[in-house]
Amino acid sequence: MRTIWLGRASTAGATTPSAGLQETANEIGSRGGKGIPIACDHKNDEQVKALFDRIKRDTGRLDVLVNNAFSAVNVSFLLLLNKYMTCMKNLC
Repeated sequence: MRTIWLGRASTAGATTPSAGLQETANEIGSRGGKGIPIACDHKNDEQVKALFDRIKRDTGRLDVLVNNAFSAVNVSFLLLLNKYMTCMKNLC
């Protein structure tokens, strides 16, 4: 049996995994594996360290790590386009 730790970046203050993450863990379980959903803020070094400590304590090892955490600035494309066009107008 494989154990799969499912992580997803949590929103500020969230301590429980999302419903979608739990659903994925349940699907893994229905296929004979063990899915462990976790909420972890990947920008918080202490939470990441605690996660790895938990994995080591509970399973003794980690065979594969897929880190697809992504953070982007939430800026409207139209706002950026407007600023760009204003700058271009001033240059001409």
